[in-house]
Amino acid sequence: MLKKNDFLIIVVVILIAAALGATAYFMQRNPQTPDNLQTLPDDVIVTSEPTPSQEPAQAPQASDEPVTTGAPAATDEAAAAPAAAYLLVSVGDVSYEPIPLLEEGDFTLYQNDQSTENVVHVTRDSVCMKSASCDNQDCVQQGTVTLDNRDLRVLQNMIVCLPNQVMLELLTAEEAAAMTQ
Repeated sequence: MLKKNDFLIIVVVILIAAALGATAYFMQRNPQTPDNLQTLPDDVIVTSEPTPSQEPAQAPQASDEPVTTGAPAATDEAAAAPAAAYLLVSVGDVSYEPIPLLEEGDFTLYQNDQSTENVVHVTRDSVCMKSASCDNQDCVQQGTVTLDNRDLRVLQNMIVCLPNQVMLELLTAEEAAAMTQ
């Protein structure tokens, strides 16, 4: 039989769960434009297979800013079609301009003189954390965010690597346009 204290605890837990659920729902539905939205650093280094006419990519210079390598470049066909999805990358308290997902590929986010790394895999409508230098690998285990499943996931459109302070958000074209206005 339930005691009065047990009933009170159950009611409090239900109220807290409802409040957290409502907060998550409204935060997702009303995205705020970050005040610190920046473009990715100019020293982006592509690490795709070099063709004989290309020189190999140079190592990034030491800095506190994250360096992105191998970010998928738009092909002529992909550039003609508008992006259905965008990737918003945040490192620490800095968010970068949304990246249009025009083709499949991997890219790496380096921080702290390359001692911290996150490898991200993207397609035209999805994103996942392929690997990370963090110990717990929770970000890798969060799976793939797609335009179809993002409303059904616990973290919805986000993949978070807490130890490396990296957050990936899959945005629709409309959400990305609203952020850059």
